[in-house]
Amino acid sequence: VHTMEVTDKTTPVYALLERVSDWFHGETVDDGSAVCRRHHLEHTGKNTYTIAIDLAMYEHTGDEEYFNRAVVRARRTASRLWQEKVGHWTYWPGMHDGRNMSNSAIDSGACTDTLATLLARYEDKLEEQDKAQFRGAVNKNASTYLVPAAKDKPIINQRLWAATGLATAAALQNNAEWKQVVCES
Repeated sequence: VHTMEVTDKTTPVYALLERVSDWFHGETVDDGSAVCRRHHLEHTGKNTYTIAIDLAMYEHTGDEEYFNRAVVRARRTASRLWQEKVGHWTYWPGMHDGRNMSNSAIDSGACTDTLATLLARYEDKLEEQDKAQFRGAVNKNASTYLVPAAKDKPIINQRLWAATGLATAAALQNNAEWKQVVCES
């Protein structure tokens, strides 16, 4: 996840990110979930991008509220990891609910990317329980699902979305095998 460069709080980009963060925060309940009003479903893969938005806001304002929002969403994201019957660990709902209009490669790539980014940048600021939960989610998803998805998904965008999450996980873990899969993808 790459942070936009925002140097002035009056810039339209800063104002937009602030409004997006505030809107999602207003739609979020205490457990970190946010249910889409249109689809009556929690879009885990979409919602996880608020971690990136809130981290960008935190980095440019220093306001701890944004960091706290990112952590709450990360907890929710990691809690949505589940093991499919075939053994892969993916983030619910992925392809398992047609209202999600996504699939497991897209959702897994997005979720693992944002969780690994949070860990890479702020692991020293996180509570031990959060570190363990986020690392566990990243490792389970990357090792069981993203590796084969980044290699084998026939639709290039799905394969590349999986590779994006795997690339961030590989960098976080300094995992040469995962890095090689990303390069081959």
